[in-house]
Amino acid sequence: MRALIPFLKLFRRQLKWMTIGTLLAFLAILASIGLLSLSGWFISATGFVATASIIVAHQFNYFYPAAGVRAFSVLRIVTRYGERVFTHEATFKLLTDVRLWIYNRLLPLAPSHLMEYKSGDLLSRLVNDVNQLDNLYIRIISPTIVLLLSILLIGVFFSFLSLSIALFTMGFAAFAGFVVPLISAQLAKKNANQLAQETAILKTAITQHIHSMAELKIFNADHSHAKEIHMQSKALIHSQQKMAFFSGFGSFLMTLSLGAAIWVSLWISVSLVETGKLNGAFVALFALGIMGLFEAIMPLPVAYQYLGQTLKSAKRILTLTQQKPSVVFPQSADKLELISKDNASITFNHVCFGYSPHTKVLQDFNLVIQAKEKIALFGPTGSGKSTIVNLLARFWDPESGEILIGKNNITHFDEKSLYQNITIISQHAHIFNNTIKENLKIAKEDATDDELYHALDLVDLKDFVKSLPNQLNSWTGELGKHLSKGQMRRLTLARMLLSDAPIIVLDEPTEGFDKITEAKVMNSIWTHLQDRTLILITHNQTLLNKVDRVVYFGS
Repeated sequence: MRALIPFLKLFRRQLKWMTIGTLLAFLAILASIGLLSLSGWFISATGFVATASIIVAHQFNYFYPAAGVRAFSVLRIVTRYGERVFTHEATFKLLTDVRLWIYNRLLPLAPSHLMEYKSGDLLSRLVNDVNQLDNLYIRIISPTIVLLLSILLIGVFFSFLSLSIALFTMGFAAFAGFVVPLISAQLAKKNANQLAQETAILKTAITQHIHSMAELKIFNADHSHAKEIHMQSKALIHSQQKMAFFSGFGSFLMTLSLGAAIWVSLWISVSLVETGKLNGAFVALFALGIMGLFEAIMPLPVAYQYLGQTLKSAKRILTLTQQKPSVVFPQSADKLELISKDNASITFNHVCFGYSPHTKVLQDFNLVIQAKEKIALFGPTGSGKSTIVNLLARFWDPESGEILIGKNNITHFDEKSLYQNITIISQHAHIFNNTIKENLKIAKEDATDDELYHALDLVDLKDFVKSLPNQLNSWTGELGKHLSKGQMRRLTLARMLLSDAPIIVLDEPTEGFDKITEAKVMNSIWTHLQDRTLILITHNQTLLNKVDRVVYFGS
């Protein structure tokens, strides 16, 4: 249960919504108990009156009980609707808080720690495991509180008529509401953990299969991989069938408890009627009131049965978020020399670095890039070109040596000031599922439409955007699926051109371009970036003629 503590602390922010939702849920149960018990008494009492004398029948007040039935009926409808609104609003707000909490803890871990996880596994943790946490409030916390209040309520109510029936009813309700769910949870604990694990494995495999479809088809491995997914799916279905069995067993115990509670209440109440200690009309009140109480109990066995799965999901999330970041930025950078386009030099001084302890990518590496100088990093894949960029962006820190921007060690920059001075267009720059305008305004939030069109014109994308029905407000689709590969690349370059950072890093900027577009776009970029310090990573030898200097990597 310790895995839930960090999330329960987050829940305090939405305490108001949670309290109102739980109170309305309790009022709905109160209305159900009142409706059923009053209806039972009213029908029975009417039957007794019908067999009595005319004087007794005339003295019986039909209007108050009938009004009470209508009032409880309306109250149940209103409170049940309100409970749905407030508990779901609370759940959505709780999930929002959890997602933001996780996101804020993942930011310092990216990319060094996140590279250790498969993309499908990360997706499963961030989507499915987080969604499992909505069980905590709406299925466990709120129903448990409602049940406790309902047991106390019916105990007090029944005690005015029969203390023995009140105690027996509270005992059966407590057994059905707490013991049965615990039995179900204990029986399903191992299977619930297995279900969470198998769900994550299957989703990871499916995600990898979709992302790697082209490679799998090229090597004729798609059928074998699909068979593995089919086997994992069968294992998941088997676990779900086991869980369904435990759900059925919990429902059986619940129904048995309800029947036993009603039977005991009838036995005691009939005995009291025979001895003259209780009016016969109250027999139906006890039976139907107990049925109303069990409405509060019915959701709990299934909820506690999946508690193990929720705990497993919470542990998977905490395993990810509780890692210590490899790079820690200072809180402020007040004492740093101000970086401008005139002094934005870069110095790598005796830098050593490796992604693993046994392999060094850079060994005693030295490089000086003057302000406004344009250099190209050229060499085979794996020779260390991208590592230079990763270290400059402080995705990792060097094992030894130092990196300077101007006269400042980059470890002295806070995160905001460092990224204000460097703009990096990576080989796989991200296109967000939003409009073209919003994708561009990431670089300059207050950019006007004229500025956006100017940037698009520099990368030969203006006419295309103008031809779209919604122009700048056209959606790019998830991962830019509404754009071609070359258009996505040019859109990220336009985003870079809106930035005013003195240092620009371009990783394979013309990938996916034809020769004419490449020449046109790169001429525009070179003209626009004359006063910037530029690092170009490329395998394209035609681009090397435009730089001031080429730094060769590898043999």
